[in-house]
Amino acid sequence: MKMVTKMENMLQLHDRIKTKNTGAPDVIAKALNISETEVYYLIQQLLELNPSLQYHHEKSTYYYADGFPNHVAVSVAIIAGNNPIQKLLNVSSDEPVTHNFLFA
Repeated sequence: MKMVTKMENMLQLHDRIKTKNTGAPDVIAKALNISETEVYYLIQQLLELNPSLQYHHEKSTYYYADGFPNHVAVSVAIIAGNNPIQKLLNVSSDEPVTHNFLFA
């Protein structure tokens, strides 16, 4: 899976968590059209950004126990001559490219 797609999936999951409307991991996987294993990977990544991420078994949803910071910004920069990264992000140009992701 490409890095940009992973970040987009993480943002979608984050939005669902903010509204406490994720469902169980299998439901998230179907909604995001990814594997359940990938859901657990994304959850682990979000836990690194906010350790208060928890799962409510009765409501079958993930939530942030302590809220979430106003925003967290993640940037991925591709510099000229870095072909493996360009392939990973599906960029064909040799010009520098930056992808920005904002968790708000």
